[in-house]
Amino acid sequence: MLHIILLILKILGLAVLAILALILLLTAAVIFSPLVYRADASADGRADSLKAEIRFHWLLRLVSGKIHYEEGKFSWHLRALWKQFDSEMTEADSKKAEHNPVREDTSVPKAPVSQVKEDKGPEKETAVPETGKNRTFRHTKKKKKKFYEKFIRFWEKIKYTFYKICDTIRSLREKKEKLAAFVDSEIHRNAFSRAIKELKRLLCSLCPDRASVQVEFGFSDPSVTGYVLAAVSMIYPVIGEYSEICPDFEKKVLKGSASIEGKVRALCGAVLVWNLLFDKNIRTTYRDIKNFRL
Repeated sequence: MLHIILLILKILGLAVLAILALILLLTAAVIFSPLVYRADASADGRADSLKAEIRFHWLLRLVSGKIHYEEGKFSWHLRALWKQFDSEMTEADSKKAEHNPVREDTSVPKAPVSQVKEDKGPEKETAVPETGKNRTFRHTKKKKKKFYEKFIRFWEKIKYTFYKICDTIRSLREKKEKLAAFVDSEIHRNAFSRAIKELKRLLCSLCPDRASVQVEFGFSDPSVTGYVLAAVSMIYPVIGEYSEICPDFEKKVLKGSASIEGKVRALCGAVLVWNLLFDKNIRTTYRDIKNFRL
């Protein structure tokens, strides 16, 4: 009897170990398997001539997809294990729903609309005629009363606005001092610098393996071209060695080609989260931010 119990416990232990090993294997596959992507785009001088395509696959092509853009229309195809999804299936489903609208149920009779009769108001009483002197006196008295009430309301509004401005200035001064004390803390400064360092490391790991960008662009409004150029200049330090970007401030044009290939691993994000969670300054700063009230 005892050896049977031991055998059952041994089998259960092996089953638990197998499940744990399978979980660890799947976790390692998700973390270490890279998401491979490739993006291509081209245009021959006009915005409506833009063509773009993005392909990606993950987990030994168990998950893959393609997104295509041409002539102002998007088309896509996704595959996860044995399931497939694409834009043609979505359009077919929408057309099927349009051809088969939901019919209204006419089996339940509608209640008749009741007509509401308007009630006539009470008859007006005949006003007693007043003399001209009494009418003038009463009109002057009402006018003075209205002017006094308007003046009181206006004065109360001025007082309320003045007190509100003073309270706002006082609260802003207190908030400024409290915020300056929060930012000047050595723990918070160290936490911010560590977070920026980890983000820079993550961005470096996300750089493409191969890239080639030659683009000439311009808009009908030169200011829009300047705004786009300013936005591109923010990421130019990352893509500068791979790209050649020429803005045209005189005419509307979009010409060139771009091709980017790279890999993204979840390991980089996991390392970032690990380093941030196990940093004492980061944890302290997070608690302080959560409990911070101005």
